[in-house]
Amino acid sequence: MPFPPLYIINPQPDYSHTHTIILLHGLGSTASQFATDLFSHKSSDPYQTLASALPNFRWVFPDAGDLQIPGLKECMPYLKSVIESEVESLGGNSEHVVLGGFSQGSATALWTFLTGSATVRGKLGAFIGLGTWLPLPKDADPIKNVDSTCVNIDTNAQVLMDTLLRTLDMAGPPSKEAIIKAMHDTPAFLGHGIDDEQINLKHGHAVRHILQAVGTQVEWKDYVGAEREGHWIKEPEEFDDIIAFVQRQCRGE
Repeated sequence: MPFPPLYIINPQPDYSHTHTIILLHGLGSTASQFATDLFSHKSSDPYQTLASALPNFRWVFPDAGDLQIPGLKECMPYLKSVIESEVESLGGNSEHVVLGGFSQGSATALWTFLTGSATVRGKLGAFIGLGTWLPLPKDADPIKNVDSTCVNIDTNAQVLMDTLLRTLDMAGPPSKEAIIKAMHDTPAFLGHGIDDEQINLKHGHAVRHILQAVGTQVEWKDYVGAEREGHWIKEPEEFDDIIAFVQRQCRGE
C-alpha cells in the first residue's frame, strides 16, 4: 500500500538542518492536521512554539497507519525507511534523530523501536511517547512480566523483541546485540494525562515499566487538565518539558 507523502516542516529561516524529529499522529488525525495542532500551542514563553524553540530541527510527520497486524507489517518497514533517510540526511548520525508519536502513533513508533527497526543504524537521540500505550499480542505474558529491576536487561529486551517479531511473522535484525545496546542507550520521554479518558494512565505506566525493563532511561511526567478530556498535550507545561528534554538529549544543553 502506498503511503501519503510525508508532511515536513523544515528548520526555521536562516538555520541549518542539524536534527530531525519524526512524530506520528493519533487515531482520527492526519499528518498535516497533527502538525498544525502541535505547532498552534505555546510553551510558557508566549512567543515560543516547539518549532521556534528548536530552530535547527526538521519535523517529519508520517501517516501512522493502523495497529492491526497487517497495518503494522506495512507501516513499520515504511517508518524504518523514513528514519534511515533522515539519518542519511544528517551524515549518518542517528543520534540526531528523535522518534515518537501521540496515542496510536506512539504505539506504532514503540513497536518499531522495540523490534529493533528504529535503531538498525544506531541509537537514536531520543524517543518521545505522548498519551501512549502498547497494544500487545495474546502471548504477551513474557512482556508484561519482565522485571524492571532485573540486572539482565539484555534478556528482557531479547524476549520482548522475539515476542513482537513472532507476532508479526517478521525476521529480526541481523545483529540483535547491537540493536539491544542501541535500545538501552536511547533515552525516552513519556508524558501522560492523569485524567486521560481515552488512554488510561495505567497504560502509560505499563509502557514505562517495559522500557525500563529493557534498560531505557525513562523520564516520566504526568499532567492534569489537558484539552480533549485529558487526551492531548498539556499546554504549556508539557511543551516546556518536551523542549527541555530534547535540548538535553540532542543538543547537550
